[in-house]
Amino acid sequence: MAGRMRWWRRLGLAALVVADAGASWAQKQEEGSVFVFESRTLYPGAEWMADVGLEPTGDLSGDSRGDLRSFAFPPEGRAEACAAVCAADSVCAGWRYEPPEVSGAGAAACFAFEYRAELDYAYHDPVEGWASGLKPDAVRLVRAWPEEEAEEIRDEAATTPLRLAPPPGHEDRPVIWSAEPLEKQAFEAMAMPYPALGDFETALEPGLWRVWGEGAGFSLAGEIRVGADAGARFVIPLDPTPFDLSTPVFFCDGPEICAFEDALTGLAFSLPPGWSAGPAWFYETAGGARASLPTVEFHASAEGGEPLASLNLRQAGQGGRCLDLEAGRLCLHDLSAPGGAAGFELLAATVKPGAPWLGPQE
Repeated sequence: MAGRMRWWRRLGLAALVVADAGASWAQKQEEGSVFVFESRTLYPGAEWMADVGLEPTGDLSGDSRGDLRSFAFPPEGRAEACAAVCAADSVCAGWRYEPPEVSGAGAAACFAFEYRAELDYAYHDPVEGWASGLKPDAVRLVRAWPEEEAEEIRDEAATTPLRLAPPPGHEDRPVIWSAEPLEKQAFEAMAMPYPALGDFETALEPGLWRVWGEGAGFSLAGEIRVGADAGARFVIPLDPTPFDLSTPVFFCDGPEICAFEDALTGLAFSLPPGWSAGPAWFYETAGGARASLPTVEFHASAEGGEPLASLNLRQAGQGGRCLDLEAGRLCLHDLSAPGGAAGFELLAATVKPGAPWLGPQE
């Protein structure tokens, strides 16, 4: 399936390109043209691997968590944007960023790897700007990652432990955090691999940082000054820029049905070919009461505009068809729209509520 998700707002509309694992040279159990290993010693990596390019070996092992989706990565995209898009997809185990300077087309590229893909790694010239990362629960490397080298880099950088916190009223809402240095720190950026609730513990080099937090229907943004003393807690305020709730971020570009799962809300659904959907968000009253189920607008094209169907949209239900489902009230607004009825039936059969993916739990 050729689905993609746009990582909107501050992370530069990052997009993720699916990496093809290819055929294997060794075999124990054959699955189509790709060989799946029953067992092999694999190793963990690191969430941020500077100057490193992850490469699939072509072998698969373990259980599948679903299908990766493809994304349209912008030619000027940065490594932290690539990391953040992978963080938003529970199916993505790791990523690789290739800077524009190394691409024949002169454009940056971002690749995602699923949890079954076995990976190797290669070092690149620091001047070029390569980067890769593996989520903490993604034990996928065919050879050990040199942890002592990573420790040495961290020691040289002299990072300061600290906490990033959402503002009051948002402590129970999942947030994906990222930070970009505004001075000459050694680390280029920080991007967490999955959403977090409440305070997020991390470590940054002393200096000035721009911090962003992306939630379901809201954004956080602010600048912090990190000192040498550990334990500081920084409350990042709401971004005053209006959050765009109707512009599509999920796209089904190919000829087949595309399945999606939103990491921030846990909502799962499938789209027909050519359809798109906006971000999932929670309606909130002026008094602060928040809906228990997310709202999403569905479009019969990639351009967005007026939704053809919606989930839990308060203005929906007049002149169309609605169904009350476990995920809430699903409505088709235009009964005469081409493909509308079939798309609505697909949504009704696949839309399911869920819980945010907060990463590996101990």
